[in-house]
Amino acid sequence: MRNALLRGSDMGVIIETSEEGAIDYARLTAADGHGEEYTKKRLKFLEDEKSKFNSESLFRLIDEAQKNGTKVNTFETDTWGNLRTRVPSDLYPSQLILGKGLRLLDYDGACDSGLFVSSRFRDLVEEFDPGVHDFCPVEVVSHDGESLGTHYFCRFLRPINAIRVEGSKHVRLVMEDDPRGDLSMLSIKRHSEVSVYADRIAGFGGWRDMRSPRGDFVSGALWRRMQEFGLSVGAFLHFDEC
Repeated sequence: MRNALLRGSDMGVIIETSEEGAIDYARLTAADGHGEEYTKKRLKFLEDEKSKFNSESLFRLIDEAQKNGTKVNTFETDTWGNLRTRVPSDLYPSQLILGKGLRLLDYDGACDSGLFVSSRFRDLVEEFDPGVHDFCPVEVVSHDGESLGTHYFCRFLRPINAIRVEGSKHVRLVMEDDPRGDLSMLSIKRHSEVSVYADRIAGFGGWRDMRSPRGDFVSGALWRRMQEFGLSVGAFLHFDEC
C-alpha cells in the first residue's frame, strides 16, 4: 500500500492506518490514561454483538428449516452483526492528547483508543452516506493543552460482499474449500490487485467488505472529493470497479 497525501486516480481505494501510525501507535493518547482499556472494552462489546447476531440468525434458520422440513445450514448464519453496530460513546475517551511535535492525519490510527478521523473526513463521508456510519466526537488537544478541535472516532457500518475474486490478483481464500462458499474470508496483501462488483456498490460512498479484514473501502467518487480537499490518510490500495 502507499502512504501519502491523497492524489491521482479515479479508482476507489481501501484505506488503512499508515506505517507511521503503526510504528508510533500511541502518539495520540487518552487524556485519562485509560486508552487501552477503552479498546479492550470496545472489542469485547463488538465480539458480544457478533455472537448475538450469529445466535439470532441461527435460531431463525432452525425455525425456517423446521417449517419447511429441510436441513439447517449453519454456514448461512449472520457473522457480520458487529459491522452494523454503533459503539456506545462511553467506550471511547472524551479527550485525546497529541504528542509533542507530531501531526494529525485526516484518517488516523495512531491512537491508543481506536481509529479516528477529522471533521473534514466525516463531512465528506456524510455527503455520500448521510447517517449511515458511526462517528463519535472526541476533543483533541496538544501536549501543552491547546485545543486542536473536534475529531471523531470512526467505524464504517455498511457490510457488502463486493470483491470480485475472479477479477482480482493475489487475492485468495483464507481457508480452501470453506463451506461458506462465496462468503468465505479472503486474504488481501499489500501487492494485491482488487476488483469489486460495480453494481453492488453503486451510489455508496464507503463500506466494509464482508470477506476482507483490511481497512475501509471508499468509492472512486468519494476518493476524488477527498483529493479535491487535500485530505491526508495513512496507507491505501486502489481497486477497480467492473
